[in-house]
Amino acid sequence: MKTFFFTFIVCLLNLPSTEIIGKYQIESEDSFDTLELRKDNTYEYKVRGKSFNSWMDITGSWILKDGVLILNHNYQYEEETIKYILKKEPASKGHNTFGVIDLYENPIPEFEVKYLCNNNVIIKKTNKKGIVKFKKCDLLK
Repeated sequence: MKTFFFTFIVCLLNLPSTEIIGKYQIESEDSFDTLELRKDNTYEYKVRGKSFNSWMDITGSWILKDGVLILNHNYQYEEETIKYILKKEPASKGHNTFGVIDLYENPIPEFEVKYLCNNNVIIKKTNKKGIVKFKKCDLLK
């Protein structure tokens, strides 16, 4: 795959940017990929390997600079890095206390927590210790 893509870039060296706009198909034994270069200097690269687990859609912007096609991609990755803990404390019968910590057990201060109570959303931020308290709802007692 890398070899083909490098060859593709080398072949574009002498073309003006308007001539490279279009959709390109990359076929191999292991994949069926497409690269679409759009007039607005955006692109979509669809990676389609043998397994659905390896499929990806990559988007971003492109420029042709000194005969080299440069693809800048938009990359977003989400992972679970925050834990929300409902702290059950006998002393706070009238409140629900939540602790917000990261994966390393460090408290997260100033973290906005939304609490749904009787169809109303109550928003509060955690304190320096990553703690926030809400008055218990009638429906949750």
